[in-house]
Amino acid sequence: MDNKELVNAYKENISEGLFNLVAFLGFDTEEMTASGCEVKTADGRVLLDFLGSFGALNHGHLHPKVVNAVKEKLSSMGLSSKVLLNGDQARLAKKLADLTPGDLCYSFFSNSGTEAVEAAIKFAKARTGRQGIVHTAGSYHGKSLGSLSAAGRESFRKAFEPLLPSFSSIEFDDIDALKSAMESKPAAFIVEPVQGEAGVRVPRKGYLSAVREITEEAGVLLIADEVQTGIGRTGKLFACEHDGVQPDILCLAKSLGGGLMPIGATVATADVWSLFDENPLLHSSTFGGNHIACAAAIAALDAAVEEDFSRNAELMGAKLMDGLRKIDSPLVLDIRGQGLLVGVQFKNSDVASIIMSGLANDGIMIAYTLNNPEVIRLEPPLVVNESQIDRFLKCFAKALKSTEGLLSELE
Repeated sequence: MDNKELVNAYKENISEGLFNLVAFLGFDTEEMTASGCEVKTADGRVLLDFLGSFGALNHGHLHPKVVNAVKEKLSSMGLSSKVLLNGDQARLAKKLADLTPGDLCYSFFSNSGTEAVEAAIKFAKARTGRQGIVHTAGSYHGKSLGSLSAAGRESFRKAFEPLLPSFSSIEFDDIDALKSAMESKPAAFIVEPVQGEAGVRVPRKGYLSAVREITEEAGVLLIADEVQTGIGRTGKLFACEHDGVQPDILCLAKSLGGGLMPIGATVATADVWSLFDENPLLHSSTFGGNHIACAAAIAALDAAVEEDFSRNAELMGAKLMDGLRKIDSPLVLDIRGQGLLVGVQFKNSDVASIIMSGLANDGIMIAYTLNNPEVIRLEPPLVVNESQIDRFLKCFAKALKSTEGLLSELE
């Protein structure tokens, strides 16, 4: 399929709107090969990936440890029979019990972050016998019906309304609002330790620990959605560790698959898991926990720990934010982040779009945050090095200067 045929297939068989969006950014060519933080295209460009597939590529493209684990497993097993014991699933569940905070010890495996959140919502309702789910404004937990009911952007919700009842929203990083919300005795409060799609919003130090104290006192389950922040992204293996917090339920996905296999995990305490005592098939998944995905996840966790992704995220994140703050521009309103989850907020979404286009022209893969298009997300693989950070900063400064000149001409 040549590029013309590829373009037509996208327009006629996938989505013309999606094609137009990527074409505007200069990405209307086929990705051919990738390694680490770089992607080679059909037209011969080598792009620097500062998007990381929206957080699914903490390990970079084709991490050898994960690739080898998948290749090895493919020679012996694929899907699970579902009636015999699955050793890969057991080994992964044990590893997550060892690595996750506190006494989280049971895991349910699915195929995505959305599914992990759906499971968490169901588990919370079943365990407590209550219906209410409290979430935060601007949050993003997925786009299936249940997870979308806890999401913050109206443009994603409107076409599918009415959504599920008994969901209510409060402001993020607002302890008083949370206290008020707990008075109705909901089943759970679901929160991202750092709001990714809302524009990379980092709460005040101590917010999560206060959340844990308030929910525990109210007898309400705490669900931490670490689909995007987990596996080293923020400078800790799990972002809730920054405040020393153990949730009742932890949602993982994206980079849990090592950038190779789709997998989600809903990890919970023994108390939450008691809901399965009478019916262990209360919630299930045909493809969830298959041998290949579990082998990839085991290798992904091993690599993240052995290669200390968290430390590199901390160091390279500090270098990135320090470099960004040294680039003075009236177009930039704020620079914020934690580890290598960084957001740059511009005056408006039009400015952000022009900046992204400029970066794309210089070979930088980038995108805005889904719930706040005024913010460009910087989410490179956690294997990014200093020279790649320097390359990005140079291109970013160039895109800012070019955009300032363009806007000046239009005035």
